[in-house]
Amino acid sequence: MEVMQAYTAQIEGYMKKERLRKRILKGGFILAINALYKIAKKRRKEANEVLRKANIALTCAENKQVRDLKQEGIANRAAKKERIQFI
Repeated sequence: MEVMQAYTAQIEGYMKKERLRKRILKGGFILAINALYKIAKKRRKEANEVLRKANIALTCAENKQVRDLKQEGIANRAAKKERIQFI
């Protein structure tokens, strides 16, 4: 009984590891070197995706600041025009 519990706990621990959960092939046999290559390629692709999303977020934040400054400038010019007409 205790041996089975230890065995199942060990299997669950292995299944929780990230590299074991990732699927690299839909079926069939694969050589170890090919598996390592595919795992590295998949990790690189995931890292590039994270980097791409970060760049998009940065660009959106910069564009938002530019829009805000533009709106502020428009409002300032309108206020200046009103002050000149008042005088």
